[in-house]
Amino acid sequence: MQATYLFDAASGEDTISTFNDGIDLIELRATGATSFANLTVSGEVNFADISFGLDSIHIAGLGLANFSAADVIFS
Repeated sequence: MQATYLFDAASGEDTISTFNDGIDLIELRATGATSFANLTVSGEVNFADISFGLDSIHIAGLGLANFSAADVIFS
């Protein structure tokens, strides 16, 4: 079953620990980010960190190499 994680411009620092790559989505419509280029993405083999403005999302268990624009809804 698909999960959609919703974030807005005042989300602060959040952690997603159950993200299923290729199934789940991260919705950033209310953050002001309009494209993948608006995000700062970093991480390692077992996590990805996404920053937008003053807010950030830590995705545990999803390696940086597996995180892409296909995982994000912008509009």
